[in-house]
Amino acid sequence: QALLAFALTLSLFAFASAAPGDLDPTFGDGGKVITDMPGDNFAKQVEIQPDGKIVALVNGYLIRYNSNGKLDNSFGTSGVLNSSLFGAYFGDGFAILPDGKFLIVGAVIHPALANLASAVFRFNPNGTPDTTWGVNGVVSTLILGADSGNKVLVQPDGKIITFVFSCCHAAYPPDPGFSTVIRYHADGTLDSAFGSGGFVSISDARNAGGAVRQAELQADGKILFLNHNGQTASIGRLNANGTLDTTFIPNSFEPEGGFIQIYTNRVSGNTFALQSDGKIIVAATATDSRGITTSRLLRFTANGGYDSFGTNGSAAIAPQTNRYFELNSVFVQPDDKIIAGGAIITNSSRSFVLFRFYRYGEIETGFGTGGFATATLRGVNDHLTALAIQPDGTKVVALGEIAISLTEPYKIGLARFLLTTRRPKRFGFDEDSKANRAFFRD
Repeated sequence: QALLAFALTLSLFAFASAAPGDLDPTFGDGGKVITDMPGDNFAKQVEIQPDGKIVALVNGYLIRYNSNGKLDNSFGTSGVLNSSLFGAYFGDGFAILPDGKFLIVGAVIHPALANLASAVFRFNPNGTPDTTWGVNGVVSTLILGADSGNKVLVQPDGKIITFVFSCCHAAYPPDPGFSTVIRYHADGTLDSAFGSGGFVSISDARNAGGAVRQAELQADGKILFLNHNGQTASIGRLNANGTLDTTFIPNSFEPEGGFIQIYTNRVSGNTFALQSDGKIIVAATATDSRGITTSRLLRFTANGGYDSFGTNGSAAIAPQTNRYFELNSVFVQPDDKIIAGGAIITNSSRSFVLFRFYRYGEIETGFGTGGFATATLRGVNDHLTALAIQPDGTKVVALGEIAISLTEPYKIGLARFLLTTRRPKRFGFDEDSKANRAFFRD
């Protein structure tokens, strides 16, 4: 029998080199995931659990995905919590507790007034109601009778801070609405040491009718929040006991201090994040009287004063020929680089966009292509609204609402971007970067 011998030289790469700003091919379909829930879907918040699972809040739904982008069938019903099944309304915020349980703010119908009362819902890690919390998993609090929770924070000691917007009650015309901060003990009872019996009313004359869009806890226990009424925005700060922090940027309009006014015309999409040194990064998009839209990052000192950042205190993303940008989310990496996300608008179509800035305000031109990374999920109306960084700091998940036309109801879109360069593995069967030969005999 003839002897057949031949040699093969094999050079194997496990992965091609990937650059910061590239989509993660191990997530969903080429880095993208689309979820269609009934009705018009609006993305609110996204968080990543320590085990890498991704949790997204959409109006009326809390959705959990496995780290690869597939729905987590061990959670809720096929990965979804539907608020209507609990006679509830989910608002704009949630928190993941250290034991894996979920707190979601929103509203329930008050049985006596047939109107909305603010509510905090607690669910077990698998998505079932935690019946040990309040009444069948719900703690409700009546303020005006037309109330809904917007945001929630959890202190290191387990106390819970919620931000509630009360609006448009017939007994108080004309009523532009107002916001209240409530603090509960870890068991859901009101914390009477906070404000007045657990309540603090926050008001800022320039932002009448504003709702809290963003809130963060400082390391010293003080509470930062961003108030927005659709036209103007401000950042306020409370002391840990709920009193207004009057050391926070006293100025001519607010002589007692307590608020930073964001002076941009027709501000939209404002959000903020904290650097490791306590400085405050604000993302804003504004359209001037000429109709030109510019997005920018502003940086304030820990006490609210303008800081040395970018050019004259801000880093602008100027519009380009036939396209401009809007910013809706921002976070700070552990190395204090800043990721800002939103949409790139070209001829009335929108796609996800991410920028990365160095800590002093310069755009990192090596991120993505020419300084920004994009993702198109539906092709016409893709609108990034929230970001979350993975625990290891190597990837960021972007959440938004997406549509194939300007009239189609929104679906939910997720995209995962790489934040670091992924080096190719060394080739060869034993990864020693040397070619290997295999001999085969018949």
